[in-house]
Amino acid sequence: MKRLDILVSYIDENKIVADVGADHGITSIKVYEEKNPKKVIATDISANSLQKLRDKLENNNYNIETIVTDGIYALNQEVNQIIISGMGGFLISEILERGIEVAKNSEKLILQPNNSQTHLRKWLHDNNFEIIDENICKEEGYFYNIIVAKFRKNELVEKYSKEEFYKYGKSNILNKDEITKEIIEIEIQDLKDVYTRIEKINTDKTNKRKSEILGKIKILEGLLCKFEK
Repeated sequence: MKRLDILVSYIDENKIVADVGADHGITSIKVYEEKNPKKVIATDISANSLQKLRDKLENNNYNIETIVTDGIYALNQEVNQIIISGMGGFLISEILERGIEVAKNSEKLILQPNNSQTHLRKWLHDNNFEIIDENICKEEGYFYNIIVAKFRKNELVEKYSKEEFYKYGKSNILNKDEITKEIIEIEIQDLKDVYTRIEKINTDKTNKRKSEILGKIKILEGLLCKFEK
């Protein structure tokens, strides 16, 4: 399943949906066409990008509102579900931080960080958002994490007990996800390649580096064993 299909699959029908960082509105239009929303609000920092979306909508009656803004703080708290995709995990957490009340009042956050997913997962837990589902896909040689989260008002969200859950996603590991397994295998091979390049260099610095690399390989190979069927 492609990244866009996965993102939209998490949206429930008959909701008010915000597509943050909408760009030309591909996600917004797909949500409107497939999920029968009450309304879609497409936001982007670029007025030119949103104008291109408005041009696309000129000849139809789609209820898609466009707002030029750099986050979610300008959104009405009536928004039910929020998609933030195609940007780094640090930026996504900053967007949520600046519009924290909107984020807390939403029924669901569907987040797709291009990087720094470990940081984003930790930020969610630190701010009492439960990670209720996760997915991962590979598209044109790139890996994409999708994280679905919800604020818990009256209960404390339990943090993960293992660092690997924050890096790769708890459910991805427990479900023995094949794409997650592939990512770990690639990381192991990358470390082995680095080790091979410095193996014959004997200085204090490289010897320390070699020891660190072997330690990381051992940890990742131990994690990989959990993916055996």
